[in-house]
Amino acid sequence: QNQTNQLQTQLVGLVRDVKSTAYAADLVALKADLAVTLNKPRVIDSTRNVGADSCIARAASGKLAIAYRDSTNNDLKLALCQDAVCSNATLRTVDSSADVGPYTSIVMSLNDTPVIAYVDKGINSSLMLAICGDVNCVNVTSKILDSEGNVGHSNSIAVSSQNQPVIAYYDAQPNSDLKLAFCSDENCSNVTTQTVYSDELVGTYTSIVLTHRDHPIISFHDWGRWQLLLALCEDRACTSSTIRKLDRDGRVGAFTSIALTATGVPVVSYYDNKNQALKLVTCGDAYCSTFTAHTVDGGDGDGNVGQHTSLVISQGNVPIIAYYDVFNGDLKLAVCDPDMANPCSIRVVDSDGNQGQHASLVLTAGGFPVISYFDATNRDLKLVGGMDVS
Repeated sequence: QNQTNQLQTQLVGLVRDVKSTAYAADLVALKADLAVTLNKPRVIDSTRNVGADSCIARAASGKLAIAYRDSTNNDLKLALCQDAVCSNATLRTVDSSADVGPYTSIVMSLNDTPVIAYVDKGINSSLMLAICGDVNCVNVTSKILDSEGNVGHSNSIAVSSQNQPVIAYYDAQPNSDLKLAFCSDENCSNVTTQTVYSDELVGTYTSIVLTHRDHPIISFHDWGRWQLLLALCEDRACTSSTIRKLDRDGRVGAFTSIALTATGVPVVSYYDNKNQALKLVTCGDAYCSTFTAHTVDGGDGDGNVGQHTSLVISQGNVPIIAYYDVFNGDLKLAVCDPDMANPCSIRVVDSDGNQGQHASLVLTAGGFPVISYFDATNRDLKLVGGMDVS
């Protein structure tokens, strides 16, 4: 226990003060050691076929919330955890009104209450929003945000500094566009929908972050041309935006995940389908005027890795990526240098069967990874953390 506490103390210091490649290398090695000694996968829900479309969020208090789909009953469910290892989960059915729950994304409001975007498949797919009225989500209000055709797929949610939910999503039919839903207040009393980008089959695999001015930045996939795109919105509702083409080298850009560094610079993880590899784009500034694509794992013709990516940036600007190794059926974790000067440290986190689809990653207050994901072998929702620094 004392050795573990010493490792945790060293790691927190390194995460907060990565000043050189040497420090970054120490950080990588230390996190690899912690992954071996501390990470223990835990089954959160094993009620028949559950856990697909998992998405995790952390409250300021340290509590965790995981939104996911109950594929047996076609319901949207929520797991509430009191600590970083989810030692005692409270499971709730959030919406059981119809065929609901795919394409879930979750964020914690400024009041530490879960807010969930998801799809109601019904007759025509609609983009839905579930707003929990309390931290335990005993009271829930569900709203239709967009029902103009087959919409809401590949959604990603954030909340503004005014507690307004903002959702990026794919309009599959009739337009095949990238869209944004912007709520007027924390209860989403009124919603404005905006087409962000329209150019033949664009807008899948969205991931959204907000700048310090609450301007959305969205990474997404151009399915028609198989490229990775970035939309930098020029206002809160994204009535205008600048589009960057970050990677067009082959069939790339699926399974995107975006995060910002401490200075607001975008970083995007994604899947390279052509080379069956996990890749990462680092931008040179907050507007991504320049950018560089890096291969993190794979690309050597031996295996297929990099789907279901989930990216976070630590306080020391260290990119940390959870993702799925398709070839081996493993959940993996990559920890990289801030400047990507050295190869990333790669760790297999769970290899017991077919693990790691629908991976979703957050950091504890101490900077330790916690991942929710789908156990495809047993059809369970799982979580790996084990780094409780509370």
